[in-house]
Amino acid sequence: MRELVRAMVRLEERPELRLLDVGPGARVLGPGALGLDGARGVRRLELALPRRALAALSKVGLGAERLLGGCDLFQRVFPLDPPAGRARQVLAVLELPPEGSRQETPWRRALERADALVLSELAAREVRRRFGLEPDRVHLASPGCEHWARDLGPAVPRADPPQILALGRTDARRRHAELLGAFERLRRQGTHARLVFAGGRGDAAAGLDVAIATSPFARDVRRIERPREAELPALVARSAVLAHLSEGELSAVTPLEGLSLGLAVVASPLPAFVEALGEHAIWAGKPGDTPDVEDLALALERALASASDPAAQAARRAHASAFTWERSARLTLEAWGRILARA
Repeated sequence: MRELVRAMVRLEERPELRLLDVGPGARVLGPGALGLDGARGVRRLELALPRRALAALSKVGLGAERLLGGCDLFQRVFPLDPPAGRARQVLAVLELPPEGSRQETPWRRALERADALVLSELAAREVRRRFGLEPDRVHLASPGCEHWARDLGPAVPRADPPQILALGRTDARRRHAELLGAFERLRRQGTHARLVFAGGRGDAAAGLDVAIATSPFARDVRRIERPREAELPALVARSAVLAHLSEGELSAVTPLEGLSLGLAVVASPLPAFVEALGEHAIWAGKPGDTPDVEDLALALERALASASDPAAQAARRAHASAFTWERSARLTLEAWGRILARA
């Protein structure tokens, strides 16, 4: 959302933007981070309240649209929070809860009255299938991925020996243990490389801690449990391979960010990833299957072999260059226009 705002405020032709920023404590994103310095037609309302307090305000007629001084359309990030009264609404669907879970309830309630803004054809299909939305209420935008390259500044040298990077929480669905096993297999075969896990502690963190501690190659494995966002562009740029394994993601933002910096990308063959990355990723296993250690080792071996190829690096960067936040902002504005024009 930060990058979408940054891109949208730079557009010459756009409606007035009103930003609602809710939460106690110091603001993580100042005006500069959002590109608001000197921007015309933008108002930002900052409320030092917990988000749950907005539900109480809405009961006395102070929904989000009233707090903002009125709006024609409210784009929400969270399904039901904050309440937005009678304003037209669109929900940015960046992920979905497990099908059939209790977490689906707020999404279903939100999408009874909101359109959906999605970042892949897969997400569009899933929203229509799971929540019964008519096709004209599901709007396709696209992710951008150039912000890490923008924030990097001067080029940084690649790590030596080559660095394999896995971003994201240590959840079981990200297959960190299998990735470690594949890395160990490569090291036993004589491949010189290092492995870095960067992300918060998830449901598989304890098991991964033990696996790393008992690994014969523990000295070549690094854990960064609280990566600072400002350090991520350089961390990625120093790497040779980005390994992004997951289940059910609806957008390829992270692997595209790896391509934008020229990295070889090893990814799960999820439909949203295949849609966005095409031939520029190395797929770990087959669609619908859980990759095993051997699959991952072969994929990592291929990725390391192509990581330093200048032509391959250039092709990856060129492919990612089509995914800009300006394009995402323009597609979002077009979606807003269709929603407001609908009777």
